[in-house]
Amino acid sequence: MFGLSQPTWNICQLGAVFFFNFFSFFTLSALSQTIIENVAESEGINQHAGYYSAFLTYLVFTFGHFVATPIVEIISPKWSIVSGLVGYAMFEAAFLLMNEYFLYFSAACAGFSGSLLWTGQFDYLAQNCQPHTLDRNSSNLWGLSQISLIFGGSYLLILYRFQTGNEFQMPLIRLVIGSFLGCTLISILIGFFLPKPVFKAEKYKIPYFKHLAEIAKISFDRNLLFLLSTFLYTGMELSFFSVVFPTMVSFTKALGNTRDLNACASIFVGIGNVSGCFALSALGARVREIGRKKMVLLAAILHMTCFLLSFLMFPDESPLKPTDKLGYFEPRQGL
Repeated sequence: MFGLSQPTWNICQLGAVFFFNFFSFFTLSALSQTIIENVAESEGINQHAGYYSAFLTYLVFTFGHFVATPIVEIISPKWSIVSGLVGYAMFEAAFLLMNEYFLYFSAACAGFSGSLLWTGQFDYLAQNCQPHTLDRNSSNLWGLSQISLIFGGSYLLILYRFQTGNEFQMPLIRLVIGSFLGCTLISILIGFFLPKPVFKAEKYKIPYFKHLAEIAKISFDRNLLFLLSTFLYTGMELSFFSVVFPTMVSFTKALGNTRDLNACASIFVGIGNVSGCFALSALGARVREIGRKKMVLLAAILHMTCFLLSFLMFPDESPLKPTDKLGYFEPRQGL
């Protein structure tokens, strides 16, 4: 179709599913704590409910993977993806209702839905790839997902042009969340029409609980224990740049129009992610020639530079509440 092989077309359609879903979810994650802070008093919600809901999402997401695998095998990767998208839609709808307990419940549902979505996505990707196309297709798929951040931030900037002030009131929240929910429903519709994977999946012959026991045993391997620290760091880094950093931008009044800057932060995070994905995709086999160590070292230097600038520029209170205070130097929009 359109000159593409069937496996490539399947990956592109899956990329469209992820684009519309994460257009909503990633952009909402960057806004969630800011939105809650603005309406906490009027709606009777804990002012840190945005952080609590994110904690519940990723907690359930982590442990949900232990039960997601057999579910995906039973209902297929396609329907696991669709089921996962429904959970994300429920979480977004919670911001229209503004009920604290439903927000937490829907956040937990989104976490488990995420485990179904990602496990189903990995299986669907593997069943549409061969060894020589796996790196390229996975990079392209992740790049398509991250482009949603750029479009999400750009959409908010355009929307804000027609809104006065620098805060979120319920009419604006309903407009933003309603459009996000609509995009997630589009992703569900596209998911319904995902084609059947081209290649057959290899079925596990080991009983599920025995497989879990082997995973637990391998977890204590020395090399894997070293890797666990990198997994822990990756989770903390993701939490920081997807939720905490945008909130710090929104709460640092010295930056000026922080509502617009929050949207800009999403755009530039997306640009960075997409640039990295397509660089890896374009380099292809040369990535192996450059070597993992050099790639990891470059990424580590960039990360440490960003963390250091954030530490020096933002005031201590900025992750928790709006503040007029400054960090070690006056924050600048360009940085």
